[in-house]
Amino acid sequence: MDLFFIVFLVVCAFVALVDFLIYKIPNEVIVFLFALFFTKVLLESGFDWSVMKTPLMVFGVTFFVCFVLYAIKMLGAGDAKFIAVVSLWVVDYNALLFFIFMALAGGILGLIYLKADPFIERIRFFLIKKLSALKFLEGYLTEKKKTPTRHLKSLSKITIPYGVAVFAGVLLMLNFY
Repeated sequence: MDLFFIVFLVVCAFVALVDFLIYKIPNEVIVFLFALFFTKVLLESGFDWSVMKTPLMVFGVTFFVCFVLYAIKMLGAGDAKFIAVVSLWVVDYNALLFFIFMALAGGILGLIYLKADPFIERIRFFLIKKLSALKFLEGYLTEKKKTPTRHLKSLSKITIPYGVAVFAGVLLMLNFY
């Protein structure tokens, strides 16, 4: 595992945390991961663009599928972009294994949210209160402070921070690779 991939994992952990706390994935983080991937590949390959074929094909198919899921409101826009950019990074390992583990983690996360959503909401707001003092999270968490607490009883469907499932899928893929 090289330094680029370690940075990728740290950024994915950050995305999972922010998605859990505010149900949003910042676009600048997606752009950073995209640029970091291209920097990594170009530096490691000696600026040989031919090594980009497979990652870009997987990215394109993933982005298309995620866009369709977004269009039918089964996936958030940030989640769709995050999954697509992560697909670039996992091609060298095992993209299929990543997608399987991500789907399993998403299903388990969905079941947890069905059973414990009010408890999870209390944890989220407690963490937001505690973490809002950290400077690097300040801009993301001030937005959530302005957002009113949702009325859990009136929700017809539960919002799941799929960035957490994506990060879990990456970690599980690395464990079984």
